[in-house]
Amino acid sequence: MGEEERFQEIKWLLNATIEEFDSFLKSAGGFEDVKVGNGWDPSKVPYFLYLLSAMPISEVTEIAEKKKIELFRSVFWVLGPRREKIEMIGEPKTKFMRMWEIEGCHECFFFRNGSYHLKVKNDVVAMEVEGKLRNLVVEVSSSQNQTLGTGLDEKTSELLAQKPKYFAIDDVMELAYQSRRAHLFVDETGAEIREFGTLLDKRGKPESLSDRIALDDMLKGYLRDAIEKKKAVFEKLRSKIVKPPESFNKIVSNRFEVTRLNLFLVPFYVYQYRYGEKMKELNVNGLTGEVIEQLP
Repeated sequence: MGEEERFQEIKWLLNATIEEFDSFLKSAGGFEDVKVGNGWDPSKVPYFLYLLSAMPISEVTEIAEKKKIELFRSVFWVLGPRREKIEMIGEPKTKFMRMWEIEGCHECFFFRNGSYHLKVKNDVVAMEVEGKLRNLVVEVSSSQNQTLGTGLDEKTSELLAQKPKYFAIDDVMELAYQSRRAHLFVDETGAEIREFGTLLDKRGKPESLSDRIALDDMLKGYLRDAIEKKKAVFEKLRSKIVKPPESFNKIVSNRFEVTRLNLFLVPFYVYQYRYGEKMKELNVNGLTGEVIEQLP
């Protein structure tokens, strides 16, 4: 559902007549009974695929060469290995880490019971509302209220004192509304990576792969389990924003809508180094130059 359609639905609910209000109440159900929106079924939401371009391989290799000695410090923790004896094995391999961007909202219309205290003017001593005489309550203090009858009795002095008063309306049925939104960046382990959004802003528009007719086998390999990974990303968003109202009788509309879903392939370079008989791998983020111990 687009933003315009969603606003039209909200406007329609707010402008409902008394007859329509009664109809909403009859058709309402539990929180799990009236689910609407694409967020409840991840298979119905397509994602857009993007490939992020890496820094020049020469710069990445320079970073790897500076960091390679740290791979073997645990073996030679006293003096450390000699840098010139650590040799690179073959060419670096390219791998990709998957990063999801998901944005969505949860909106809920619901019925609940309510009661209201309506203040009246200080000089009012009795009140009739819709043919029914209402008892007035004098606001004696924050901890003590005194109920007054409608006739003249021993509490007449309280009425004539023109203190603040109110009358109560109980058993009110309210149509209420709550909404939450979230915009997340989640890696393939399900961890939220907030700084990835800042990185995207600095890097500029990535290359779109969604319009490509064919992808090479290596890229296809990273998409084979994308459906399962997508379910976990939806669950992450759902846990953030989909929550039932604290108090309700019935739910009119329980809408969970995903408005943005992107999958980014982040390049990593994997270097293999050897020192004597010991072999180690070094993983360098092709975007940031950050060295990490192990890819997800």
